[in-house]
Amino acid sequence: MTTGIYQHFRPEERILVDQLRDAIATAQVEYRPVVTPFANPRTRAIARMLLGDDDSMGMWSDGAFDDAEWQRIVFAPDYFTPQPEDFQVQLLDIKYPTKFAELHHSTILGTLVHQGIERDVFGDIETDGTRWQFAVDASMTNFFVDNIDHIGRVAVRLFPVTRDERVHGLSDWEEEVALLPGLRLDALVSHVYHVSRQRAKELVEHGEVTLNWQATSRPDAEIAPNDMVSVRGFGRIAVDAVTGQTAKGKLRLVTRVIRKQRGH
Repeated sequence: MTTGIYQHFRPEERILVDQLRDAIATAQVEYRPVVTPFANPRTRAIARMLLGDDDSMGMWSDGAFDDAEWQRIVFAPDYFTPQPEDFQVQLLDIKYPTKFAELHHSTILGTLVHQGIERDVFGDIETDGTRWQFAVDASMTNFFVDNIDHIGRVAVRLFPVTRDERVHGLSDWEEEVALLPGLRLDALVSHVYHVSRQRAKELVEHGEVTLNWQATSRPDAEIAPNDMVSVRGFGRIAVDAVTGQTAKGKLRLVTRVIRKQRGH
């Protein structure tokens, strides 16, 4: 692969592309499996593009939870068949006084990211309505257990659990088809959340929108399959596919959407 590979990706993805290429090269040269940090859907899509048609190498991913959004990737020679332990993912169960307190995804996420670690050290946060769990890099298990004793104002304790004990999360996603004049970020936000194009543009420019968990101030940023868009106060949009054009020339996008209840 030459430097021409970068033309297929966004400029801000260049470091990520290099990291993935290094992991693939290590697996090839040392002829052994290599596991990455937790990767979001866009990162996994880039990894698949980088592997291309190389039949000598395989790619697998796993995040412990069913249909996990964040998963660790294993690159390995074709002889290798990964087992769950090869992904080095540990589930942690959050024990808290369920009769007297409530936990929320945003509060748990905020607690984790304020531990001074990168986002790719932990995976999904899931709940079945009462129990809460999250996935972590197995090598960091003791760090989380030893350092987290409160989430918000709620006293908690963390306990490692097996995959068989994992919660089966409640999905808030709704599948929708979006018809857009183009693949601009502001056009998607405007369409999905029923706000004016100008309002969508302002949301992006004012830092209220992230694209693949990265802040962006570009309303004209081009969206692509496997992108994840988050709009503060509104919700999230997962772009699953671009399936063609309508007779009037609009692009047809298959998406999944979460809408927050306004004022909550």
